[in-house]
Amino acid sequence: IYRERSPVHFVEEIKCPCLVINGENDSRVPFSTISAFIEKVKERSDFRYHVHRDQGHHANTPETYMKDLGAILE
Repeated sequence: IYRERSPVHFVEEIKCPCLVINGENDSRVPFSTISAFIEKVKERSDFRYHVHRDQGHHANTPETYMKDLGAILE
């Protein structure tokens, strides 16, 4: 199931700029998986990456949420 759903296995389908937002303490998507995804995306697409060192899978504070929204709108 992991292989079927993990974005790291579908990088070749990315056709536009990519924004990756991730919490370093994410229990659902390990940081090692995000790192592998980013390395593959760098070769194919323009991308931006934001890591929140003290966050998990979702923004836990209003400040983090606003930073994420700002990055999305930018």
